[in-house]
Amino acid sequence: MIIALEVSDADAVAESMLRGGATVVHPVTDRHYGQRGGRLADPFGHLWMISQTVEELTPQQIQRRTDEAFTS
Repeated sequence: MIIALEVSDADAVAESMLRGGATVVHPVTDRHYGQRGGRLADPFGHLWMISQTVEELTPQQIQRRTDEAFTS
């Protein structure tokens, strides 16, 4: 199971989790679909997906960026 949270500052939440003993599964980075986020595991093994919206994109923009990301 993965717990997904939309937060206002994904970097700050990740740093706080790391200080509390979490480990990085996928680092917090900008994603082609307008989110900044990553995945961490807490000390008890729970997986957390944290993200924040950094761009409001239309479905067409997301599709174009997805096509570009996976064809280059």
